[in-house]
Amino acid sequence: EMYQRLVAYKKENNSTLVSKEYGEDPELGEWVSTQRKLFRSLDDDGNRLIYEHRAKMLDEIGFVWNSLEVRWSEMFERLV
Repeated sequence: EMYQRLVAYKKENNSTLVSKEYGEDPELGEWVSTQRKLFRSLDDDGNRLIYEHRAKMLDEIGFVWNSLEVRWSEMFERLV
């Protein structure tokens, strides 16, 4: 369900940069934030906590794993 809501968001906004405090769908914003945290987090063996098939599904729709890097790059481009 949440994945489908993200797909709909991307279709409407041409982006997967959903804010954690996304007012129109706070649950989606929280879910997206959780996916990014799981991707960054590792277990004791060094494996990502997000399930591989979920990460692959998100990759297939162009999911932005590092929102800060993307936002930094966008702001930098405005400067130059």
